[in-house]
Amino acid sequence: MSATSAPAFNGWLDDFFTSYYRHRPVNATFVGVHDYDEVLPDLSPAGLAATMADAEALLARLPELPGEALSAAEALDRQMAEGFLLIQRWESRSLHFARGNPSVYTGEAVFGVIGLLLRNRRSAAEEEP
Repeated sequence: MSATSAPAFNGWLDDFFTSYYRHRPVNATFVGVHDYDEVLPDLSPAGLAATMADAEALLARLPELPGEALSAAEALDRQMAEGFLLIQRWESRSLHFARGNPSVYTGEAVFGVIGLLLRNRRSAAEEEP
């Protein structure tokens, strides 16, 4: 990570992405993070509860971060990450996601295979800018 004037926020953002990739392994594969290539998301009640526990913990920590000056990109990252977590909260209570939408399961399975077939063997960190 490069030097930043907002180390607390960037640490929080690292935790956000760690949680995101762990709970969305198919998405991780598609963006070049291959740590979870061999798994599908856990859409069981316990898995969904774990995903939401991570989201709620991240949301709770966000307003407690020190008042660091954020760059324009960091401010946008914060807004988008927080918005994602709030949408995830809504989805977890909705029948339009895993609790009532069978296409969520088939989509993850199909895209899990497609992601592996399309994947570049280099990790995201090895990609050239």
